[in-house]
Amino acid sequence: NPVPTILDTDIGTDYDDQMALSFILSNPDGFDLKLVVCSTFNTTARAQIVAKTLAIYGRYNVPIAIGRNTGISSMGEYEWAQNYTLEQFKKRRRNCVRKW
Repeated sequence: NPVPTILDTDIGTDYDDQMALSFILSNPDGFDLKLVVCSTFNTTARAQIVAKTLAIYGRYNVPIAIGRNTGISSMGEYEWAQNYTLEQFKKRRRNCVRKW
């Protein structure tokens, strides 16, 4: 049975979190992704990266929790997702992106 999984991530700074998310999404027999939590620094930008990744996998059913913005940090991966808005993701599934 797939393991129910919550990913708490600071995706966008380094590639480790992108790889972890992609691994989880590529292995639905092993992982049942229930929630992705974006934490530290520019959490909205991090959520955009998560949303675009989930969209690529067609996983609009996975909620995204946006943690408190704690400042600005350089995020090399953000350039990849900056034109993919959270509104685009939300249109596919209502109430799946929330600020906490």
